[in-house]
Amino acid sequence: MQPWRPAKLVGSGGRGGAGQGAQINTSGYDPLSGYSFDQLASMSRGMHRSQGFGAMGMGGGAGRGGFGAAAADQGGPDVFDGIDHTWTRLPGGAAVGALVAQAIREFDVEHPEKTIPTLAKARPLVAAIADPLAKVKLAELDEIVAKCAAVWADAQARQGEITPGARVPVSLSVLARLPVPVTVQSIRAEGLWNQS
Repeated sequence: MQPWRPAKLVGSGGRGGAGQGAQINTSGYDPLSGYSFDQLASMSRGMHRSQGFGAMGMGGGAGRGGFGAAAADQGGPDVFDGIDHTWTRLPGGAAVGALVAQAIREFDVEHPEKTIPTLAKARPLVAAIADPLAKVKLAELDEIVAKCAAVWADAQARQGEITPGARVPVSLSVLARLPVPVTVQSIRAEGLWNQS
């Protein structure tokens, strides 16, 4: 592992923390839900049934002051100011970023499959980047391509419970719902409890 330094520190500005830099206002009202952001936060904490969280929210959206970036960080009113979150932060990522931008510009919601050739050009470039983030992005890219092709996959076991060491037949159905040629090259099981 290489030495790593966070590009920005963010803490609560309303509790005497690092609120000396740019402030993000977390108070306010969400007209779509009809609740203040403070009320939404309280409801969110209330979903932690076993944690003892939850508190009464302020209906007017007065809030808790917000979050602030530490003074040592690169300035700006946005928490992401001064942080490169584009593909150019990865070696060889500029070419990928250009292809991704092209795919976004040319995306047709009526025909998402038209985006696949551009994304296919980006795949070997992403695969060639030796960075852990690139591995995550490669999996995300594969998922986006599958969604653009409207691929539907479903695995069904013959039974819901088995004993350790037993075998259970699993049938896999794959359907490409758009006029795109799809070939199943491999199958990998994910999310199995105590998977070996």
